[in-house]
Amino acid sequence: MSRQLRSFFVLLSCCALAACSTEEGPTGPQGPQGQQGVQGPQGPQGPQGPQGPEGPAGGPMGPQGPQGLQGLQGPIGPQGPKGDTGAQGAQGTQGPQGPQGLIGPQGPKGDTGAQGAQGTQGPKGDTGPAGPQGPKGDTGTLGPAICTPGESFCEGSSLWACTKSGADAIRTAKCAGGSATNPTGCFSDNCPAGDSACCRPTKPVCKWSFTNPSASGTYYAGYTDGELLCNPTPAPCTDAATFEVQLYRGGGAIQCGTGLNHLSLRLTRPLASPGQVFTLPDSRVTLSLNALQSNRACSKWTGTVTWNSEVPSWSVALDTRCSEAGKTDLRVTGTWSGDL
Repeated sequence: MSRQLRSFFVLLSCCALAACSTEEGPTGPQGPQGQQGVQGPQGPQGPQGPQGPEGPAGGPMGPQGPQGLQGLQGPIGPQGPKGDTGAQGAQGTQGPQGPQGLIGPQGPKGDTGAQGAQGTQGPKGDTGPAGPQGPKGDTGTLGPAICTPGESFCEGSSLWACTKSGADAIRTAKCAGGSATNPTGCFSDNCPAGDSACCRPTKPVCKWSFTNPSASGTYYAGYTDGELLCNPTPAPCTDAATFEVQLYRGGGAIQCGTGLNHLSLRLTRPLASPGQVFTLPDSRVTLSLNALQSNRACSKWTGTVTWNSEVPSWSVALDTRCSEAGKTDLRVTGTWSGDL
C-alpha cells in the first residue's frame, strides 16, 4: 500500500470520530458577591467565603460511530537478524528404554592378542617300554699312554693314580688341609716308601738330629713299617696344658742293641719365653728312652733341656745323661724340631 493511501485512511478515521462526539454542557451561574464591609480600622482579615457549588454536568456522550473499513495488509517486512542462542535448558527425565535393535553384521577379526603365560606342567606320563638293545659296537682301541701304569702323580693339588693301560687315570685324593703355616699339598718327593706321589704337609712336622743315640731324619706323614715315625701332639694353641712329641719305629721291627726305637718328651706349660733352660731333674720335664727295652730304657735324667721356640714352629735341644743305676752310659744329645 502506498504512503498516500495510508494517509487517506487515517484522515477518514479522524473525521468519523469527530462527528460522533457530543457538545459540552452550559456553565452554571456565578454565586452573588458578598457586601463590602465599612472600612474601619484595619482589623483582622476575615475568613474566606465558601466556594459556590459546581454547575451541572453536560449531556451524556453520544454513541460510538461504526468502525471503518480495515485497510489492506501491508507487505511482510524483511526478516530481522537471528537472536542470540538461549541458555541450554535442564536435561529432561530419561524416557523409557526403547526396544532392542537388530543385531548388526559381525565386525572384522581383531589382532591376535599376546601369548598368555605358560601353564603348569602336566603330570608325567607312563614310561614307554624299553627299545631293543642295539648291536654291539666294534671294540675301540686304547689311546696313547698319558701316565706310567700303576704309578701315582700330581696335577695341581690333586693326587691321581694311573690305570694299568696308562691311557687313563683316576683322582684318588684332593690334597687339602694342614694349617696356615704348614698347608697340605700334592708332592712327588718325601713320600712313604713305594709311593711316587702323595699328599703331605709342605714342611716336615718333625726333624731330628741326635748324636746319642745316633739317629737323624725328617717326617712329613704316612706310615712305613720299620722306619722311625714322629708323632708331635702339641696343640697349636699355647694355652694347652702340655707340649708332647714322640719318635718311634713303626711296625714290629724292633732293633736290638744301642739303636733308637722310642723317644718321648713332654713339657708342662706354662713355659717361659724361648731360650729357657730346664735343668734336670725338673718336674715340668718328662723324658723317656726305649721304654720297650728294659736294659736300654731310661726315664730319670740329669743334664739340660733347652726350649728354643714355641708352636707352630717348635724346637728343643737336649744334652742329657741317664741317672739310673748301671745306665749312665745312656745319653740323649741333639736337636728336635718341626712345624705344625
